[in-house]
Amino acid sequence: MTFKRTIWIFLLVLMLTACRGEIDTESSVYQESPMGAFQREITPILEAAINKQFPNNENGDALAEQAVIYYEDEDENNPRIVFLAYNEDTKEMIEIRKELKEKFGKKVVFKKAKYKPKFLRDMATEISVYLFSIRNNKDINGAYWNAKEEVIVIEGKLSNNQMNALNNRFDPKLLKIKNNELHPAAF
Repeated sequence: MTFKRTIWIFLLVLMLTACRGEIDTESSVYQESPMGAFQREITPILEAAINKQFPNNENGDALAEQAVIYYEDEDENNPRIVFLAYNEDTKEMIEIRKELKEKFGKKVVFKKAKYKPKFLRDMATEISVYLFSIRNNKDINGAYWNAKEEVIVIEGKLSNNQMNALNNRFDPKLLKIKNNELHPAAF
């Protein structure tokens, strides 16, 4: 086997596993993961329900004022979709809950959020801008919003002064600082 062919096979395997599936090496058949199959099944119905209840959902803002959605696969064979809702009793959330519970039963879960998802999403953007202003070379990777934990995750190698500045400028209980050495591939 030539070197080029080996590289192409490696890339193909990498792409397929990145899609959360597996290759059965004996039959060389792609096996879709339970989460991949679940997402393929539920996404069109979920999108239709969201579009019906939030027709003016430009940039996801209308939905983000009330809820955020994420997939959960703690039980690999029983994936589910989670609505983390800040405003559970609005007309839109009541209708979405009713429609999705009818269609998916226990595959959809509604939980109460501590904060408005849009607030956390916007704060992550604000923190990213701030991090860019204080970074000294490429030691800070950035900030992103973790919907499940309802925190802003900050990754990088930060000095004590940088961590203190973040905690003084933003609510420390909303920050999850991962102060670690980053690999060059992260940039």
